[in-house]
Amino acid sequence: LATTALLIGGVNRIYGAFDFGFDAPYAYLPRYLTVDLYIAALLVYDWLTLGKPHRATLIGASVNIVPRILHAPIVGSAMFMELTHWLGSLAR
Repeated sequence: LATTALLIGGVNRIYGAFDFGFDAPYAYLPRYLTVDLYIAALLVYDWLTLGKPHRATLIGASVNIVPRILHAPIVGSAMFMELTHWLGSLAR
C-alpha cells in the first residue's frame, strides 16, 4: 500500500506519453483510478483469503484514497488560494 502512493508518478508518465483525451479539471481522475485498481485488488485478495478486509488494508487504503478525494475541493477553494499567496509573500 505504501508503494501505491509512489505509483502516481509512473502512471502520470504513461498517461502523459499518450493522448487519451481527458481535459482539465478531470485529467487526474483516470490516473488516480488506475492506481486505485491496485488497492481494490488488494481488498479483493484480503476478502478471498481472510473472509474480510484486513484492518491494515483498510487504514492504508483510506490514507491513500481520502487525500485524492479531498484534493480538488481544497485546492480550488478561496481559502487555499489566500494561504498560498500569503506563503508566497513570505519569500520576499
